[in-house]
Amino acid sequence: MSMKKTIVLILLVSMLLSMTGCHKAVPRQSDRHEGIEEFEDEVLQELGDYISIGAPRMYQTIFQFGVFFLSDYVASEEMQASKSYYEVIEEFRLAFNDYYSRNLDWIDSKYQSIYVSFDIAPEGLFTTAGSEFIAELSNKGVSESYDNLATVDYSIHTLPDNYRYLMGCEGVRCTYINDEFSSITEIIESMPDLSSVYVFDASYVDRLSKLYPDIVFAECTWYHY
Repeated sequence: MSMKKTIVLILLVSMLLSMTGCHKAVPRQSDRHEGIEEFEDEVLQELGDYISIGAPRMYQTIFQFGVFFLSDYVASEEMQASKSYYEVIEEFRLAFNDYYSRNLDWIDSKYQSIYVSFDIAPEGLFTTAGSEFIAELSNKGVSESYDNLATVDYSIHTLPDNYRYLMGCEGVRCTYINDEFSSITEIIESMPDLSSVYVFDASYVDRLSKLYPDIVFAECTWYHY
């Protein structure tokens, strides 16, 4: 099992186990978690109608936590029309980066990797079966690390129209793009801050590297969503 898949499974289990008893829904978050209380207060003031944040988990050099979308939001077409999953994720990313820039000692420097996963939880017992992965944010690029959540991995390769939520995002330096070559170039040209990109066709790497010599390209070869 790849490290990336293991990290996501750990996040899912941690989030589900933080809820009390069996659950029929992901309710509005009322509690706070040690070490991230102030951050949660800030973020949930704006996004509390949409998400619930899980307890942070630390493993070796990794700092991670999971975010689930509230069941009321998942069930409401009206709420999603007003603010999509990807708009919620981008607002969260910007809020995280803003808070982190003002509180540089918030996450211990020994944690070199930061991961935040976003999922729609299954309804029922404690299980990750049926969870729908929506996105992962991190500070890890192809060959470098960033000082905030600058890497965006959206599980939207089956819904390419949703790339519009990625195009033009502020401060995104690395992303994953699973699309036709012409679409990939269109997306890249709409994202001026990019420094690295994962693609899913090895033949694209050299072609893109020649077109965009200032961007590092690599094939995504591990399990993906």
